[in-house]
Amino acid sequence: DGYLPDQSASDEYRCFIVDWSADESGYVTGFRAVPGNRNVAHHVVVHAVDPAMVDRFRELDAEEDGAGYRCFGGALPDRLGDRAVRAAYEERYPDGVRELDRSNFWLAHWAPGMDGHVFPEGTGIRVEPGTGLVVQMHYYSSTAPGEKDVDTRLDFMVAENVERPAFHLAQTRGDWLASKRSGTMVIPSGTKQTFETADDLGNLVGYIAYLTQVPQDRIQALEIHSANLHMHSFGHSGEITLTHDTGRVETLLSVPRWALGWQRDFTFTAPKLIDREALEGTRLGVRCTFENDTDDTVYGGYGSMEEMCFNFSYIAVQEAPATD
Repeated sequence: DGYLPDQSASDEYRCFIVDWSADESGYVTGFRAVPGNRNVAHHVVVHAVDPAMVDRFRELDAEEDGAGYRCFGGALPDRLGDRAVRAAYEERYPDGVRELDRSNFWLAHWAPGMDGHVFPEGTGIRVEPGTGLVVQMHYYSSTAPGEKDVDTRLDFMVAENVERPAFHLAQTRGDWLASKRSGTMVIPSGTKQTFETADDLGNLVGYIAYLTQVPQDRIQALEIHSANLHMHSFGHSGEITLTHDTGRVETLLSVPRWALGWQRDFTFTAPKLIDREALEGTRLGVRCTFENDTDDTVYGGYGSMEEMCFNFSYIAVQEAPATD
């Protein structure tokens, strides 16, 4: 029958758990999302959940009325943000929320303007048998009251092995997404404001090893294959930059005129190669400029009339041969 988004709110983030059907380890080498109703679908994010934790996510899903569960903050249910609910959950599973958070990663995504995407040749994202997929749908029912999302489809290309395992790096600042409370992303009426953040790639080596299952001491180099700038309705312009350990700044993506309905992964003609010894001090950054032409203050947040500043980059790992 499809899913009817919450009619009492302008935005809803809803997560649905789907089984990964492969019986053996493999690599996702391409992805396409086909929303069933683009009038209400703002974006799709697919999170992969460690097989050992899938039952925990299903348990949380079963405890919430209706199909799926509310999940503004990512793959975890919103209600775990309530202190009492979190405390009750961690009576059953000590340190359980942190375990849930660490057991999932960003697998793939879709936003308006994106079509199917085949990942760069020889690369792919590892997925284990028994993995669960948490499909986060962002709906905005205010644009199409009473309309359901029907027959949304996810298509994956899969290979048994790849030469270079990869992952998606999602970059933002978490406090920007709670700016009514934190005051970190505020765009007053009639103003233009710029916000930026960056990650030192050297600080991500442990995380990269976890995602790709390449031991830290065998990560020989990283290949940055793409960039994807994501903002909402008040986006004006933005850039994705790579600051090398030498101090040289390289613009990977420049969007001088932002359009909400035209978003995509921009894959480079040749990847940006960073050797292991240069990772520390090399920074991948995102800069977003917003223009507020309304009478109200705009804050960073999850809603379609709030703002986001994200970069999504697809990054592959060159692995050094094992030594005896």
